[in-house]
Amino acid sequence: MNNIDLGKRIKELRKQSGLSTTKLSNLTGISSGYISELENNLKSPSAEILLKIIDALNITVASFFYEFPSEPLSSDLKELVTAAKDLSSENLELILKLIKKLK
Repeated sequence: MNNIDLGKRIKELRKQSGLSTTKLSNLTGISSGYISELENNLKSPSAEILLKIIDALNITVASFFYEFPSEPLSSDLKELVTAAKDLSSENLELILKLIKKLK
């Protein structure tokens, strides 16, 4: 799996949704300045912040990370995504750190 440019992806999806940074700020409760810093990769979002943005963009976590799925998700990956939906932001952040260490 390729590394994803989170800032670029946030900006791309925000624009696709027709949202300004101000509108995304209003929907998430995150300052527009911080959103700009995220989009320009000056800051890295916590799992909680990223989930707020994903929710405001009205997309799934999977669609955030998989722009052009070329094949269906494996049953293991589907199970992982389903299980992640029920995790607290703290546990999700721990899982993300673990996955990054396994790469």
